[in-house]
Amino acid sequence: MNDPTQRPRRSFGEWLATKLAGDGEGSAPTGPVREVESDVLEVTADHTMVSFWAPWCGPCRMMRPLIDELAVEHDQDEHLEFVRVNVDTNPGIAEQFRVMSVPTLVAVDADGVEHARLPGLVPKRQLDAFIDQLG
Repeated sequence: MNDPTQRPRRSFGEWLATKLAGDGEGSAPTGPVREVESDVLEVTADHTMVSFWAPWCGPCRMMRPLIDELAVEHDQDEHLEFVRVNVDTNPGIAEQFRVMSVPTLVAVDADGVEHARLPGLVPKRQLDAFIDQLG
């Protein structure tokens, strides 16, 4: 994977330092994963990883930093975005994708069509493989 056209991955520490430094105009740092605030899922990239979670879910709390880390590693990839959907506050999206348990990671295309699903708490290497299969 020494493709010179591929952007290098950054560590979470490197990403955090960059975000905390801001852009020189006093901007507040933002997270690597976009939180869905309405009951409508808007996709803005060719591939979107939708992380369904709930605040009361222990495995979701364990999965959250893994998703954040992946989002940081892929931060420079304009064709891939990560979003987080709280199933308690956004039940319509969870229903639309027929999410029956959390955590669940769903890969959707630019049209919002599901292409793959990964339910449950899984190790980071399995998350990496899930993302890599999308091409």
